[in-house]
Amino acid sequence: MSKTVRSATPEHEDTPEPPLMTARQAAGPVASAVRMGDPEREHVARRNLAAAKIGEAIEAALAVAPPLTGTQVQHLSRLLRKGGQR
Repeated sequence: MSKTVRSATPEHEDTPEPPLMTARQAAGPVASAVRMGDPEREHVARRNLAAAKIGEAIEAALAVAPPLTGTQVQHLSRLLRKGGQR
């Protein structure tokens, strides 16, 4: 399973997107940011790790589920677009 998420660098409009990472790879920047005492970098790293884990969970669920209907896909897409906001 190759799940991906952006790396844990602070985001800036004028910088290129960093390469995608698996959840396992995304865990390293969290530990590094904690050791360095960098709260901004830690926040970004934890968000990236969460996204990687969510992506892996989605892929695992879809691998064993029967095909979803269009309505179900739209509902799940709305959940993702909300980004956890209620």
